[in-house]
Amino acid sequence: MDTFTVLLPGYGTVKGTYLGTNDYDQAYFVQLDIDNYVYVYGQTKVPTPLLQVTTLIPIADNLYKISNDLTTTQWSSVFGRGSGNEEISPCFSRK
Repeated sequence: MDTFTVLLPGYGTVKGTYLGTNDYDQAYFVQLDIDNYVYVYGQTKVPTPLLQVTTLIPIADNLYKISNDLTTTQWSSVFGRGSGNEEISPCFSRK
């Protein structure tokens, strides 16, 4: 999910974080909740480690929750069949 997420406050220190690997990664959406925790949705072809789980998922659609100071992954999750192909795309086309 190659993405740089940067906190640009009106004052104070600029903070940032990076999510990604050396293979195919793509981030589609970044969203904040009411407490300014950061959620990032994307895809990767690199086996994805899940927090507190010992299995790696081969390819997955991923969702990460990052702390509001961008220093810690709060949790991560994958969804889809783990088939080795992208399964969900937020892009659509008109036919």
